[in-house]
Amino acid sequence: MNDEKIHQYGDELYEAFVSHRPIRPLLEREPDISIADAYRIQERFVARRVAAGEKVIGKKIGATSKPVQDFLGVYQPDFGILLSGMVYTEGDTIDLGRLIQPKAEAELAFVLKEDLKGPGITAMDVIRATDYVLPCFEIVDSRITDWKIKIQDTVADNASCGVYVLGNTRGDPRRLDLTLAGMVLEKNGELFSTGVGAAVQGSPANAVAWLANTLGELGIPFKAGEVILSGSQSALVPVVDGDELVCTVGGLGSCRVKFAGQSATAATPAAARGSEARSGSSTAGMNLTLGREDIVRLCERIEGAQTRAYAIPKLTDEYPGMTIGDGYAVQMALRQRFLAAGHKQVGWKAGLTSKAKMIQMGVNVPSIGFLTDRMARPENSAISTADLVHPRVECEVAFVMKKALQGPGCTRQDVLDATDYVLPAVEIIDSRFSGFKFDLPSVVADNGSSARFVGGGRARYVEDIDLDTLGVVMEKNGELVAMAASAAVLGHPAEAIAMLVNILAELGEGLPAGSFVMSGGITEAIAVKPGDNVIARFQALGSVSMRFVE
Repeated sequence: MNDEKIHQYGDELYEAFVSHRPIRPLLEREPDISIADAYRIQERFVARRVAAGEKVIGKKIGATSKPVQDFLGVYQPDFGILLSGMVYTEGDTIDLGRLIQPKAEAELAFVLKEDLKGPGITAMDVIRATDYVLPCFEIVDSRITDWKIKIQDTVADNASCGVYVLGNTRGDPRRLDLTLAGMVLEKNGELFSTGVGAAVQGSPANAVAWLANTLGELGIPFKAGEVILSGSQSALVPVVDGDELVCTVGGLGSCRVKFAGQSATAATPAAARGSEARSGSSTAGMNLTLGREDIVRLCERIEGAQTRAYAIPKLTDEYPGMTIGDGYAVQMALRQRFLAAGHKQVGWKAGLTSKAKMIQMGVNVPSIGFLTDRMARPENSAISTADLVHPRVECEVAFVMKKALQGPGCTRQDVLDATDYVLPAVEIIDSRFSGFKFDLPSVVADNGSSARFVGGGRARYVEDIDLDTLGVVMEKNGELVAMAASAAVLGHPAEAIAMLVNILAELGEGLPAGSFVMSGGITEAIAVKPGDNVIARFQALGSVSMRFVE
């Protein structure tokens, strides 16, 4: 692309920034535009802002996650330039009137104490050259109409950078687990999403090293004192007048920001506050519609499917009026059969407690199930899939109780006071329903899809760790397949245990001392097959591993 076109599009983007009026996608007008052309347009756009009085104070990395790269059709991140007119600090209120179509994302900011110049920079070099890291928000803001962007559009638009907000809590990267540190994002007091450092190129330090090397090849160094935004660890959050966001990084601290006014393309001055509501802990009553003969019949059906590993239609196909109470009646009958056959109950499990799980399973109310000694498997063991139907794995925090708990009215604090220790665990769930399709009454009857569980890692007292911000990463055959922070479980894993205790009360039971209790999937459930090797890594709790065989 010739210089005239480069200047034309860079100037258009600058005018869009000044006037708050978006422009047509560049790729629509210039189908042959290259990424190199786009960076030249970015350079022109930034130069116009510098000429107007702003200063370059750092860089940002974008498109660091695989889903975003897939959407943009690229295999590596992009970058933009941070300018003095973009920066806000902890607790500030951002005037949306200066933005066009803003969305927020939570990430880590690196503040450098030494220059860095690639190529040849490693994550270790980044940590050595970093003065401190901060939790932060980047408010991305496309100058392209309706966010209709491809990689060339966003690169030219300075990687869609709008403004950013730095938290007040400084952390030494040598004392933080940058890969496993969990991140929790709340919108108007409600959990919006969770993330973990590994979402950013395996570690935020890897992303910063990538940019140092990329810029180094262009002869551009990082300078001491610059701020480097390492890339998003959260889902994008649309923001409107009155919204307040808080991101909390495990082991580091939090960043808070408020928004006021109306952005240029906002359809209305405000929107409903908060994100999707958390799941409740009620079972919506334990009313029964099934008679004793039907309960026994369904229990025998479930038992056969579990013990002989075959799929059956979901129970509500035959009993469309089946309630959650009916499901628990079948589950309790199943438990009695197992205990009579010599199984020993060792505890309970909470299920469907994360937003990811509820979406994946198409339900909106959590459930519980029982655990027996025959479901337990040792750390790093070989787990046979021959007696499983649809095996999937998910990461959880397990609680071991030193005191009994009784509902109703059990609270998170009651759970924490009654806990001896927690440890990392992986549950192997196995729905016995055809096509892995079911509803809540059916999955409750199927004992919450319980099949196997593996505990391991490091046991910790609850007062020694931040249970709501634990980062968790699951790898299958050496590939990262799932990640989240523990707040994905009802905001805090102990909330799930309290919910479980209160459901037990509705069933006329309590939680005995010594119980092993799994608090629910932090990550989505990942399918496994013979030959798969799985390892789950937990911030501050160590890891749990297993392999699957025929």
